[in-house]
Amino acid sequence: MSTPEPTEPQSPSVQSFLPSAYALVDPLTGLADLEDALVTGEAPADLVVAPQTPDPVGIAPNFNFDLKRFVPTVVSGTSFTRGTETLKARIVVALSVGRGALAIFDDDFGMEQPFDMLGLPITDPVWADLEDRVRDALTYYDEVADVTDFEIISDPLADSAVVVNFTVVQTDQSTFTIEALNLTP
Repeated sequence: MSTPEPTEPQSPSVQSFLPSAYALVDPLTGLADLEDALVTGEAPADLVVAPQTPDPVGIAPNFNFDLKRFVPTVVSGTSFTRGTETLKARIVVALSVGRGALAIFDDDFGMEQPFDMLGLPITDPVWADLEDRVRDALTYYDEVADVTDFEIISDPLADSAVVVNFTVVQTDQSTFTIEALNLTP
């Protein structure tokens, strides 16, 4: 069995994956040029930093916060949320966690003093800044631009419970509404 002879590339574009305007650079020379640029503060002309697009919201296990358990699928296992439903679940978590309270989250994650209004009537001044605290907690997420149409309602089914309604404005200007979110555990 003979070894096939190497063939010449069919076209110049096959010979190189770099555009023809770029010359190959010795890695050590290129590194030295970049180090010099860092010292002088002048970036090379061909160095372009593109803005990063935010990561998509993705998927997450579907958790029922009222029942305190994962939602099973019909067949077996845990169901998953996708897109806006995932963001809604993340919002519930952010409003249920005190800022800096859990080591698994970033220090900026969560709501400032989420439980200081427990047991207080809805007319108490502590409720006045709740909208700002919710907005601050939710704009932690890159996907959330603002919180609007905020409403605090005393739950008619439970005297001590308070629920909130609000609209979340995403960075792409799409919106969704969170209704009857219980902030009193």
